[in-house]
Formats: sequence, structure tokens, C-alpha cells
Amino acid sequence: MIHIEGLEIRYFRSVHRAIIKNLRDINVFSGRNDVGKSNLLKALNLFFNNRTDWNTPFDFNRDFSTVRRNEVRKDTIRGKQYIQITVNFQRGKRYEKSLPIKFSVTRTWTRDAAIPQTRSNLPQLFNRHLVPAKKLDRAEAALQRFLNTIRYEYVPAIKDHLFFGYMLSRLQDVIFEKGASDSEIASAVRNLNKSVVTGVDQLKQEFLASTSVPVDIRLPQELGELFRAFAVSTTHGGEEMPLGVRGDGIRCRFLPSLLHYISESSNLFHIWGFEEPENSLEHGLATKLALRMRDEYCRAAQILITSHSPAFFTLSGNQVSIRRVTRDAKNNTVIPLGEGSETRGLTSELEDELGLLAFQKEFQTKYEAAVAKTEAEKIGLEKLKVEINSQNNPIVLTEGKWDVKILLEAWKKLFADAPIPFRLLACDTSVEESGEATGGFSSLRTGLESVRLDEPVTVGIFDRDKDGYDKGYNGLNKNFKLATFSGDAKLQKFGAAAAILLPVPTGKEQYAHAMNLPLEFYFDEPSLATVVAGKRLLLKPRKIRQHIDGLSLALGEVESNEPHHRQIDSSSKKHFAEQVVPALPVQSFEAFKSLFELIQKVIQKLEGIRPRRM
Repeated sequence: MIHIEGLEIRYFRSVHRAIIKNLRDINVFSGRNDVGKSNLLKALNLFFNNRTDWNTPFDFNRDFSTVRRNEVRKDTIRGKQYIQITVNFQRGKRYEKSLPIKFSVTRTWTRDAAIPQTRSNLPQLFNRHLVPAKKLDRAEAALQRFLNTIRYEYVPAIKDHLFFGYMLSRLQDVIFEKGASDSEIASAVRNLNKSVVTGVDQLKQEFLASTSVPVDIRLPQELGELFRAFAVSTTHGGEEMPLGVRGDGIRCRFLPSLLHYISESSNLFHIWGFEEPENSLEHGLATKLALRMRDEYCRAAQILITSHSPAFFTLSGNQVSIRRVTRDAKNNTVIPLGEGSETRGLTSELEDELGLLAFQKEFQTKYEAAVAKTEAEKIGLEKLKVEINSQNNPIVLTEGKWDVKILLEAWKKLFADAPIPFRLLACDTSVEESGEATGGFSSLRTGLESVRLDEPVTVGIFDRDKDGYDKGYNGLNKNFKLATFSGDAKLQKFGAAAAILLPVPTGKEQYAHAMNLPLEFYFDEPSLATVVAGKRLLLKPRKIRQHIDGLSLALGEVESNEPHHRQIDSSSKKHFAEQVVPALPVQSFEAFKSLFELIQKVIQKLEGIRPRRM
């Protein structure tokens, strides 16, 4: 929600002159400490509220630019001491018959005047026939009403208990603006007042007898005054807990929610100047807040932010503007990116800074991708649970969807006349076009650990690779115990589930030793090299660390072309499973016999362990 599209600041604190254009719904100002980012937001607070900090009145001697003060001491420009802020507004749908679509208002503070001089560019626009109003004075009256509809809320970087009290008072104002005329509220206050007057009658009489001075005790007539002690309570561990005693992170996160409610509920149009909203928030919570500001909060208010967090300065979208703030050779605050978020013309100092920010941005991108993948895995597991419970046949879970296709084809080739006695399901439930898989060892491990006794017997197959072995198979909780009949199986002690580590077929011992035995390597070399429709399984060398007598050499990694070190190009797995595997002869599937035997042995053992249903 854009109210202001640009501003120009002259001689305010560290800002000698700054021009900011193309402001959007949410605007993030980032840069090193002490470059003057906060002064951009405080300048707007001065423009709208005649204050610098939220509770600090304007003081010309303190707030006038030191650099400018030194300049005006020169004979050529002596006496020209002022602070000036120009804001370029967008009218929106208000006062369409009186105001132009865009206009500017300038306020100037001088050393000797407590009230700033205010002027606009309406006269110039009127002379150019760009003002809808037929008379200039009508447009100027509409301008004043327009300015009165805007509320600028400045939120400092340090949000102490006094600021929380102030914000709660703002909440009270909005609530009672909405409900002051409500008959139920008014009636309740009148009844409460009667009770107070009656309850303290003895005190009044005693004081009158003692001093001959009559006294009256009653509630304030204004609802806002009555509820200045407005309290916010939260629940923690089932117990009620005042917000004021919660951790700083919870209290600080409450502020933007509070501001959003005020912005949505008020009749005014809101602009936020929010310093470092990430303060006291863990990174995950800061990321959620940044996305919430972009996707929801900026619909009710235009937001300007200062931030050092990649959660904010990596935000993207048409409604977002990211600006880098730095200092020039004279130590003035400057915003070199006046147009959009391009990076041309940056100084070498800022480029160094952007090197750090680029690293943080990469981390933030990876973090958001990991969170999205985790959420996708949760959804996939829920779908898997529904499918598991749809029938009573035993379940065999695999890490990936292509494993299911390979195993189904292997059973068909080896046991053509026998129906498969279990259901094969993949933990990767993503659609084929969705890109990166959402399954894998972590989803398989989680799925096995969450199987209940009222669900079908479930067996999971882990690849014999580093992740499948270390984090999957050996990462299972203590309820899974090594089977007495096989070192490649673990049984859940209640008989609900089991895990299988791919057994090692004859001739694949080196693959197992290298921890590089996924299901595809159950096939022999001619099968792996089979081409169908011009495509085959793509294999590439892998970098390994050299060892001698079990000791790792300090020569770094070398590329190995040994068959048991090869890696599978994941982009070729689909074609291999769907096109190549069905074309292979029966003898290519001999290695799968031992796997199917182990699966059926494990299912039999589980059914013997779990209690019989009555």
C-alpha cells in the first residue's frame, strides 16, 4: 500500500542530502552500522510527528547536520541553517476531485522557529492544469485533510517497556474509537462507576468528618483513560503469563502483529518506520516475520525498515525495494541506489560490504529452501500415512519413487506368476515435474519411527550409502533393535516397523565398502550400460580422499573412475527406471532375490512380535 513514493532530506543529522525514489509497499534499508539508516526513518517521524525518536521532541541544535553547520560558517552561505524534508505523495483514491494523482509537501525547520514552515507544489501543478479542483484554496484544504488521514508509526531499534506501554495505549485508542459508542461498553462503564461510588462511600464520609473537605472518587469519563492499564496476557505451558514477563523475542514479535491490527482497524492510513525488526528474534522467526510483512502486513500499511538480517534484505517481489545505505567521503549518509535495486556505481567499500551480504543472502536462500523442503516432506508423509492406512497389506517403503518402479519390475521378472505380497510406496511423494525430491533417508526414518501398532506392518529400505547408513539406518531411535537373523535389519521392539539396509549382492562388496550401493547398482555392468531410446543411466566419476594403510593422505581429494566410486546422475534415474529396467532380461535381476527374501523374513518376524488384535 504505497502512500509516499519518494522523499528528499536535507541537513538532518548525518544526512547532508539524500534523495530516495520509487518507494514501494515494503522498503528495506541495509548497510553497516553507523551509516545513518535510522536517520531516514527518523526524518519521516520528524515530518509527520515533529519528533525524532518516538518520545523525543525535535531539537534543532542537536538534529542539524554537523557537516552543514561547518559549511554555513563560510562567508558565501552564512546564515543558511535549516533542515528540510520533502515527501512525494501518491493520492490513491482519496480526494480524487480535489488533489492531483501525485504531489509533494515540503517542511522546513529553522533555528528560531518551533513550528516548521509547510508548503506544497500544488500552486505549480494548479498553474499547469494538473489539479482537479477548480480553485487552489479548495485543493489546499483537501491537502490538509489528506495529511491528517496519514499516521506514521516509528518503531525504534530498542523496544523497552516504555515503548510497549505506548504501543498498548495506541491499541486502546483504536479499540475505543471503534467501540466507544457501543451501548454494552457504555452501560458496563456506568454500572462499574456506580459500584465504585457505593464501595468507597465509607471512605468519603470518614475523610469529610476528618477534614471537612468533600471528596468524590469515580472512574474517568473517557474510556481510553479508564483502560490505560490495558493488559496483554499469553499462555505458556497451560498457565497464564503476562506478555511483559515473556522473553524479548516473543514481546518484540508481538509488536508488528499489534501494528498490523492497528493499521487494519483504524480509519487512518498508516506508514511504519520500523528499525531492526529482527532484534531479539531467532533466524527462523525473523524469516517468518519478513515474509508476513511482505505478503500480508504491507497490504494495510506502507512499511520502511532498517535491517542487518538476510531475512529482510533478501526479500524479493514487485512490492519490495531493497536499498544499500553507506557514507561518502565527507562522512554523509547517502543512498547510492536511488532507482530500484540495481548495483551500478557502488563504491569499493560498499562492494566489500556486499560480499558479506552476498554470503548471507546465499545462506538465507538455502535456509528458505530447506524450510520449504521440510514442509513439503511433512505434507508428503501425511499423504503417505493416508495411503498406508487405506489397506491392511504389509508396507515396504523406499527412499525414492524410482526405487519403487525398479522393485515392482524386479518382482514381475522374478516371480511372474505370484502376486506381490506387500505394497511398495515411496517416501518421495513429489510430482515428477516438481524438481528436487521431497523424500530420502530423513523422511523414511521419520515415517518408520511414527508407525503405530494399529497400522499395517511397515518395512523401510535404506540405500547402503553414507546418508542411508549413518543418518537413516543407524539414526533410528532406540526402539529399533538389530535383528538376530541378519545384520542388515532392525526390528521395532513392538513389532510395528522394521528397517532394512540394502544387503550386499555377490560381486558388489567394493560398492558396499565404499558406501556407494543404491538400488541401481544391484544391476551388472551390461545392464547399467543398456541404452533405450538413445538414453541410459548416466554415471560420473567421484572425488575421493586417498588412503594408505587406513591413513588419510593430506593431498586432498582426487577423481576416481573406479566402478564402485561412480555417482549416478539423478536426472537419468527416471528414464532408467521407466524405460531401461523393463527392457532388461530376467537374469539381470538375480541380485534382487536376496533382498525380497529378507523383506519377507522381516515382515514374518514383525507379525510374530506385534500383539494380536482382538
